[in-house]
Amino acid sequence: MRISGWAGKVLYLVVSLVILVFFLFNCKYTYDFPYLDDFDTPVNFLRRLIENNGIQEKLKIFFEFHSDHRLFNLRVEVLIYYLLFGYINLHTITFINNLFILFSFLIVVKFLNRGAFTPLIVLILALFLFSNSYFTAINWAHVSANYGPVVFFSIAGLLLFEKNGSISGVKLSLIFIFCSIALFSFGNGIISFFSYILLLIYFKHYRKALIFAGFTLLIIGVFFIDYQRATYLEEVHWGVEGLLAKMLGFIRLVGAFSFINDDWTVIPTVTGTVILAVTLLLFYLSFFKKEEKKTNNVYLWAVYIFFLGTLLAIAHGRINNFNELKEAFVDRYRFYSLFALITFVSILFNTINFRTIRYIGFLMVFAALSFNIYSYLAVHKVAYNNYYKKLLVCTENNFINFKRGVYYYQGDDRTIVKSLAEVYEKKLLKFNNNVLQQVDLGSNDAGEVQLDVKTDSVYRRYGKTVFYDRMLFVKLKDLRFKNHNLSGAYLALEHNEGKAYYYPFYQNSHIGRNFVKGGVGGYTDLNMINIPHGLYKVKVLVYNGLKNYEVYSSNEVIRVL
Repeated sequence: MRISGWAGKVLYLVVSLVILVFFLFNCKYTYDFPYLDDFDTPVNFLRRLIENNGIQEKLKIFFEFHSDHRLFNLRVEVLIYYLLFGYINLHTITFINNLFILFSFLIVVKFLNRGAFTPLIVLILALFLFSNSYFTAINWAHVSANYGPVVFFSIAGLLLFEKNGSISGVKLSLIFIFCSIALFSFGNGIISFFSYILLLIYFKHYRKALIFAGFTLLIIGVFFIDYQRATYLEEVHWGVEGLLAKMLGFIRLVGAFSFINDDWTVIPTVTGTVILAVTLLLFYLSFFKKEEKKTNNVYLWAVYIFFLGTLLAIAHGRINNFNELKEAFVDRYRFYSLFALITFVSILFNTINFRTIRYIGFLMVFAALSFNIYSYLAVHKVAYNNYYKKLLVCTENNFINFKRGVYYYQGDDRTIVKSLAEVYEKKLLKFNNNVLQQVDLGSNDAGEVQLDVKTDSVYRRYGKTVFYDRMLFVKLKDLRFKNHNLSGAYLALEHNEGKAYYYPFYQNSHIGRNFVKGGVGGYTDLNMINIPHGLYKVKVLVYNGLKNYEVYSSNEVIRVL
């Protein structure tokens, strides 16, 4: 059964609704405040760029490395937004960069050639890609400004090839510029050069491939000027264990979109293995079977190589032993896993016959729809909690509270508080009102609270330096909070000098995910490595809906050494 004209239009309408829901959900739960790397990029970057007057120094700041990346796209956007409006809005910047996901999706869809079945396939791809299984990658300004654009600029050049594979010198130059932007925006953009070189060789443009390769080596050499490996990255291990761990990590990254929780790692392992096995079969059918080759499939293979290469690079850089295999399930990496999946599915449907499409097409629609709905159910509670915690805490009045020693601590950088104070003085960010300044930690009118407090040491290797992080795990066990909405609940570490550090509690309920770390009400993990030494009283603040907090005391006292 083929899809008639009106049915195809209905399916495209459904695709539009899927994409619209995706953007509306993420616009709602994206907050305009720095998170982790955002403190350095873009906020601290803009502050430093403004403070330095010399052109040479500004260019150095603009193109310097952040970790293993130069973040060209992010810095261009931040600078343009600041020049237009006099401040930056991370919510708007995040939305703009998420549009690159849509643009990249349309490029992949362009190379489908299944005639009347195309609307059905497009719906399958949209349901998989426009889900929320990689929420961090689209909610975190720093990541969204890198992931979406690097994909778009890496594959946009495919649109410049003619149907028969021919390409002019001018268009090839544009492709080189796109790839260079991708490279300087995020490190995995380097893979795009090699995808195009293979494509040129396939179409027998040997001279152009040689010239393109020469310029590729030149721009890569420029990229690595002043490069130093980030100190927080593990030293690469090439032993047997390291290689096996990287291989298994790569397989799990390919199947990472199917990750549910840490108790079910076998699912993404099997999924990744099946996809890679079928990939080998599709490669044979696409390039070695004696039949007319589909040019569109060749372009999709170029896209697929980019995503597989990216996942392989992540496995190489992040996984050095079997204890680090959990890195494969970091949710932002599912962004690349899902892009690899939809490209794989596109190649699959372009290769198989129409009868097979008829049998598996609607089955895959059901699977993709279930996946999409589950992703929203699984992430909604986390999105809701995180959004309102940042909205309440990360506001203008909290900066005023710096003067009386009330901080919202986030990240491991001692300079965060100082940098944010300077950002506030320069009005580079705009903030909402906050009620935290009304909190009197000396008031214990709400009574005592039951907490389960544990400390632990986490072994990590930064380059050649080994040290122990001071970690604190706090579980809110009080039965009074069993059904309480903890979106406004914070743990307060009150210093003996009256200073307090606030950490948000996270809700236990989370559909299908193993986020329940014990306790009835919620939990929080604290990294205390940069908290000043001394004694801290442990208290709990719960937002009561009346624009103020109830303060609960505990008998816990933490000594930070």
